[in-house]
Amino acid sequence: MIGEFSIKFVELFGSSTVGSLADSHDVMHSLIRMGFSPALFVHRLLDEILADLSSFELQKLGSHHLALILSSDFEPLLALPIGEPIEKLTIIATLLKEFRRGNHGALHALAEMNSGRLLEEETIEKVFEVIENTNLDVHFPIAGMGESIMHWLNSFTAADTTSHNLSPSITGIIQKNGCDTGLSI
Repeated sequence: MIGEFSIKFVELFGSSTVGSLADSHDVMHSLIRMGFSPALFVHRLLDEILADLSSFELQKLGSHHLALILSSDFEPLLALPIGEPIEKLTIIATLLKEFRRGNHGALHALAEMNSGRLLEEETIEKVFEVIENTNLDVHFPIAGMGESIMHWLNSFTAADTTSHNLSPSITGIIQKNGCDTGLSI
């Protein structure tokens, strides 16, 4: 088993070059399938999503891969005793807390998790509550926040759930931020 692991490990880095951020994020999944603990990568991805200095593109990439790892059921080639178990609820609670503070990367990550059906109804309601009270002031990049909100709303289509009326969230944001002049809502 260790011999097979060693061969796969060498093949992984021999056959692919990690030349871009997307490539390096893709390598994580191969390493997890080989036996590395997902926890080794989850905490790094969470830091990447929540870091103020991370570009929005990097936050989106990290969000996508975090949701993939949390929703996947990997069967490792060799279970290496490295890392602690992943606490999905703790990760989701952290993202929700950071979104309440105005981190739009956290909302993007929550949308990715909603697409993968990883969120409980109570969490979904809390996210809607924060969105409805969102103030698009100058402290946050408005384009990133807008994209994250749209990604959240679109995540219900990806998750194939239509139980939520999305209109109040959209209407609330428009009215709260004074963007409803000339609109009949």
